[in-house]
Amino acid sequence: MTKIYGHRGSKGYFPENTLLSFHEAIKAGVDGIELDVHFTKDQQLVVIHDETVDRTFNGTGYVKDYNLHELKSLKLNQSFQSYSNYQSSWELERIPMLEEALDVLETAKVELNIELKTVMFNYPGIEQKVLDCVKKYAPSLSVTYSSFHLPTLVRIRELDPAAELGFLIQHPIPSLHDYLRQFKIDKVHADKALFRHPLLNLDVELADVRVWTVNKANDLVDFLQAGVDTVITDYPDRALRLRNELNSVSV
Repeated sequence: MTKIYGHRGSKGYFPENTLLSFHEAIKAGVDGIELDVHFTKDQQLVVIHDETVDRTFNGTGYVKDYNLHELKSLKLNQSFQSYSNYQSSWELERIPMLEEALDVLETAKVELNIELKTVMFNYPGIEQKVLDCVKKYAPSLSVTYSSFHLPTLVRIRELDPAAELGFLIQHPIPSLHDYLRQFKIDKVHADKALFRHPLLNLDVELADVRVWTVNKANDLVDFLQAGVDTVITDYPDRALRLRNELNSVSV
């Protein structure tokens, strides 16, 4: 059965990549959570999507130029006040450390996808740091490590031969399956627009395909019926409801 992962938690309803968003996705019944990690100036792992803080928090500049204490002083950007379910308690949310997110997910026993945001900046040593953090704070969690940056995945494989890896792709890559074999990558995490691309032939091994970011009902139905491994969505409650409806019809 296709798994449902909450994209940055429950991004469509709550501030992305916050502990609140993770809690709400778990409450909805997700099979897993997708989140993103960066390094701070003092080499702490923090959960935020962009290289900069500008879009989601009330600061400016690159995450890598802040130390952890400085990042923790930032509050959510006012744009989140436009959400229909906004509450003033959201103002208490801060950029989480990876270990804080792991504590939540380890307790909930849901799966986790950690995207290492290493395309723009190299972040030397981040791979080992992430692996150590997972081992310390969520040793029983099922974790996939993903990145658009292939060398990051190669380094993780060298550090942990048993790690599950996901190669993120947004553009067609000819002979993609050769990449997966050569670099010992377990899954391809594909932009939904690439799913039927003739160069990729992603539907050959559906058990190895995770598709993002799937929000429209007709797309969700298509991927659920196709039987891909996982759909990653901003609206996990919708995807879970559709999956239940399709399963009840097929019984």
